[in-house]
Amino acid sequence: MTTTNNIMIEKGIHKLKQIFLRKYDREFIVFLKHGSRYTTARFFVSAISFIAIPIYTRLLTPSEYGILAVFNSAVGIFAIIYGLQMYGSVGRYYLEKKDDFPDFLGTNIFALITLIIIQGIIFWIFKASIMNFFALPISLFPLLVAISIASLGFAIYGNLLVVKRKSSEYISISIMKAVLIFLISVVIMYHLKSERYLGRIYAQILVTLPVFGYCIYKLLAQTSLNFKIRHLKYSINYNIPAIPGALSGFILTFFDRIIINQLTTSEKTGLYSLAYNIAMVLGVIYGGLFAAWFPTFVEDMRDQQYRKIQLLTSRFADIIMFVALLIALFSNEIMHIMSPAKYHSGLHLIPIIVLGYVFLFVANVYSFFASYRKEKIFVMSINLLIVVAINIKLNYILIPKFGYSIAAITTALSYFLLMFLNFFTVRYLLRESVLHLKIYLSKITITFLFFILLYGITTFVKEPFALSIKAIAIVVWGYIVFIKK
Repeated sequence: MTTTNNIMIEKGIHKLKQIFLRKYDREFIVFLKHGSRYTTARFFVSAISFIAIPIYTRLLTPSEYGILAVFNSAVGIFAIIYGLQMYGSVGRYYLEKKDDFPDFLGTNIFALITLIIIQGIIFWIFKASIMNFFALPISLFPLLVAISIASLGFAIYGNLLVVKRKSSEYISISIMKAVLIFLISVVIMYHLKSERYLGRIYAQILVTLPVFGYCIYKLLAQTSLNFKIRHLKYSINYNIPAIPGALSGFILTFFDRIIINQLTTSEKTGLYSLAYNIAMVLGVIYGGLFAAWFPTFVEDMRDQQYRKIQLLTSRFADIIMFVALLIALFSNEIMHIMSPAKYHSGLHLIPIIVLGYVFLFVANVYSFFASYRKEKIFVMSINLLIVVAINIKLNYILIPKFGYSIAAITTALSYFLLMFLNFFTVRYLLRESVLHLKIYLSKITITFLFFILLYGITTFVKEPFALSIKAIAIVVWGYIVFIKK
């Protein structure tokens, strides 16, 4: 009987696979293959970071945990400034399939080394002011600089792996880094008697520097030492306009928590952060899928295969709407699994933050058109700067009046505004009409109304019936979107 059941299950799986292969073209299969790998890697790295939270909070005092959080934020900012977004131009130039890519890579590495030396001297002169701004001990400055510079190795090499579709190596390095930093940091923290936050920083140094050496070794193997001004101009024109956008994106992601901590309490910041970390799973997933989508997008734009871009992007959006619905719909169950009862008062924030991430997804789709039209990247940076300024202003005005929860709404509205700004930029400045905003808005509206309907029904139904209704609903939704449609 068991053998018969197994045969029936195998036949059923084979039939579903054949249906899927008939409905979707090879390009979409390749997209899903690499996208699922990048998503798995990003999700695993995020999972390690999430698992580390309860362990770090038991080893560190609140003050030490705060120092570590600010230090990591400073590393993110310094890495953007030091690298000048160079990894973007390297990946972009490779996709142009020109024969002089080794010369381009060599020119960029030489320019990066020169830039690091010059910036290092400037930062060293003003190190006291810099560390005072971050409210960090000045003794951490050399470690801050070392980690920021070392992170550039994988930023460049990893981006090159992405555009070459070598997802296996990218995943191996990403996961290895995350696991080793976590394990080594816990061991060092446990044995330190004071300033235990240094355990995490030392672990970053011990892992990031060897990875940096490996990445530089692999890059040099593809490099020619022919320095060419035109390659440097290409990188400057591509990278510099993207820096304000990168910094703005970083601020837009993290500054709301800083403001909550300033205007309310650290407890409210913790509730908001946990809700944000759960909703951020959606961002991790579409970040991985974007890594697989971008090379295909560039190739299709170059070959003017606009119908293929429309089809693949529509399917991409279907995946994101499904995952968004899944997280929002089961946010109660996820929160109860991930945290004790004292965190559950932040539960209501998850669907709002998820909606914000959906708007950000659409905004990012349009930003890739500016990335393709290299000379127009600065416009997207201006859009981000506008949105960041509005978001910060709204948070400072509204949080004192309505409490910390309003930050989720202001952030979602900011992403909504960014989506429209990016759309108008692509449609009317770049004059690209490949992707129509109404398609995304209709998908978002239908998904949102479906969530509201189910939320209303399950509110008046007791468990376990409410969970059963949601499970059936999400299965039916997936069938309609991915099989029936």
